[in-house]
Amino acid sequence: MTAMPSHTQPWTGRRVILGFVAFFGVLIAVQAAFIAIAVSTHTGIVSKQPYRKGLNYGERIIQSEKQKKLGWKEDISLSDNQDRLILRIQNKESAPVRNLILTGELSRPVHKNEDLSLEFREDRPGEYGADLSGSKSGSFIVDVAAKQKTSNTEVVWRTRRRLWIKP
Repeated sequence: MTAMPSHTQPWTGRRVILGFVAFFGVLIAVQAAFIAIAVSTHTGIVSKQPYRKGLNYGERIIQSEKQKKLGWKEDISLSDNQDRLILRIQNKESAPVRNLILTGELSRPVHKNEDLSLEFREDRPGEYGADLSGSKSGSFIVDVAAKQKTSNTEVVWRTRRRLWIKP
């Protein structure tokens, strides 16, 4: 057997330590990059004040039952040029529901970066409109809550619908 000449330097303690530090340095840098990307794209917060909402869940069920008894029907649509959200509300007898104070929010289903507060006004009896000029195209969720003008404190009706705004 003939020995092959070795032209590589032997592995010393210093070379092993540097390789070890370099390996874990690259590993930590990649993990830090992944963490930064994950945190910047989605915070993980799904709801504002989830603990309080959980405590008030029983009240929310009671409100939902009251809303079912009202029998109101809604129709949400966009104006022809898609710069206005139109909400029509009718009671059990298909008569327009008038004199409501509506508050709403237009939000993306994935993140909260483009939320838009909606200010409704009654354009016609039972037909409420909100300006959408600050919104972009795409998929949104519309949350609307209604109060009677006579009792400005209690929410009597809510709706949540998916909305698509075309580009």
